[in-house]
Amino acid sequence: MSYFDELAARLSDRGVPAAEIRGTVDDLAAYIAESGADPAEEFGPAADFADELTHGGDAAGPGPDAEIWRFHADAFNEMQRLKEFGDQGWELENYDMKVGFTCRRDLDRPQRWEYHREMVPTLRRKAVAERLAPEGWELAVAWTVWMYFKRPKSASVGPAGELDAAPEAPARHFFWSKRFYVFIAVYSAFLVGVVLAWVALSGDVSAAVGFVVGALVAGLALVVPMARARRQR
Repeated sequence: MSYFDELAARLSDRGVPAAEIRGTVDDLAAYIAESGADPAEEFGPAADFADELTHGGDAAGPGPDAEIWRFHADAFNEMQRLKEFGDQGWELENYDMKVGFTCRRDLDRPQRWEYHREMVPTLRRKAVAERLAPEGWELAVAWTVWMYFKRPKSASVGPAGELDAAPEAPARHFFWSKRFYVFIAVYSAFLVGVVLAWVALSGDVSAAVGFVVGALVAGLALVVPMARARRQR
C-alpha cells in the first residue's frame, strides 16, 4: 500500500468525508510530485499525520455544533483568502506549519468574520493588540513577525454579519499565488549566486550551504508565512 493510500484509509477511519479525502490526498500528492520529496519524511507516519489533519489529533474534535477546516495560502494572497472564507463563516483559530490555518465554523448560528494583519516585532505585540482592541479586533494568531486579528463582521455591518446558511467547505486546501512562485524563483536564483560567489572567494562549501539554508528559512518565514514548509497538509 502506498503512503497516500494508507493516509486515505486512515482519514476514512476517522470519519473524514470521501470528497475531502480526495482533495487532501490529491493536493499532497501534487506537492510531493513537484518537490520530489519522500512523503514519509515530509509528513511523518501516515497514521500520525492523519491524526494531525483531523483536528490536530484531538479525538474530541470540534464538537457536534461546529466544523473544522484547514488551508494554506502565501503571504501575497492570504488576506484575500481570509476575507473570502470569513464571509463564509470561517473563524480563524490557529496556525501550524504542518496543517496551515485552522478555522472553525458554528453550525447552528454561523456568522461572517473579518480579518486584519500586521507585521510586528515581537516586543511590540502587546502595544499593537491594545491599539486595535477598542475597534473590536481580537488576536487570532501570532507567528514570527505576523499578527492576525479577527472580529465578527457584525461589528462593522450589523445584522448583515449573520449567515442564513453556511456554504459547503472548500474542496481545495492550497492557495498559492503567481507572485509566490515568482518570489521563490528569484530568491532561489539569488541564493545560488551567493553560494557560487562564496565558494569562488573562500572555497568553503559547507559554510556557504549553511548560509543559504538559513537565508532561505528566514526569507520564507518573513515573506511567505503560509509557505510549503517541511511538512504541509
